[in-house]
Amino acid sequence: MEIILTIREPSDEFQRDLLALLDKHADRVRMDTDWNVERAARFCEELPTRARRIIKGVVAGQGFVSAEELRATPGGSLRGHAGAMKQTLERGARLGWWPDGLRAPVVPVGPGFGKVQGYRMPPELLKVFATALSVEGQAPGPGDRSASVD
Repeated sequence: MEIILTIREPSDEFQRDLLALLDKHADRVRMDTDWNVERAARFCEELPTRARRIIKGVVAGQGFVSAEELRATPGGSLRGHAGAMKQTLERGARLGWWPDGLRAPVVPVGPGFGKVQGYRMPPELLKVFATALSVEGQAPGPGDRSASVD
């Protein structure tokens, strides 16, 4: 049996009680710490336009977009884009849009120092983000939490 809970804006008392219950049955609880369409849509929606270009480029490129391709478009500077994604990821965790520690969906590819050569997305996230980009604007509100009980 699998039970999926979504709790919007729980009271402090409810949250404490639920977390205590989940802790008591920790051997059977799997926290949902993966990207899903709703989280990806919210992430994309919250990104500045120029940073969203990277996500769109990676999805269109089936997992990779070169920095050269991104720089060739109007407003093609990549300065600050990765920082904006990191800040959005951290802000979303802080506001309860997704769990803390959710991995970044896109990683820069490059020599480590200097200009990046491009951006890569793990293959398992491509469909999630492609779908999310098609439903942008339909992301859930703050305070949504998900957990699955096996």
